[in-house]
Amino acid sequence: MTVIDELAGGLSWPTILELHGVPAVYDAPDQAPYTLTVVAETERDPEPEYGPDGVRMIRKRGFYLGNDPTADSGGLASVNKRGSLTLDAETWAIETAAKRPGGLWYVIAHYSGLMERTREGQRRE
Repeated sequence: MTVIDELAGGLSWPTILELHGVPAVYDAPDQAPYTLTVVAETERDPEPEYGPDGVRMIRKRGFYLGNDPTADSGGLASVNKRGSLTLDAETWAIETAAKRPGGLWYVIAHYSGLMERTREGQRRE
């Protein structure tokens, strides 16, 4: 069941945040970092990206955020697509943001990290 399904089923956004929300920090150019509560979807299958420093795994994930900055859980009146969300010590770069019913933003973001080599003598420290 998605957040939109729960909203359609009668659960309010504050209830959904209370049940499924996790703290995150939104950071964007020319703005101070802002702490809010988000609902994070399950990560999508990672995709490899090959570069001169090795293989990076690009992970994508959707996030639901409130759009009322005065709410107890925080919210954003607008989302800067050059911004990021940090949760669990991982910074996710925002790719897209769209308004959804129920006073929400739906954001897709990605996280890029070097893939660890595991063979003897090739482990990254």
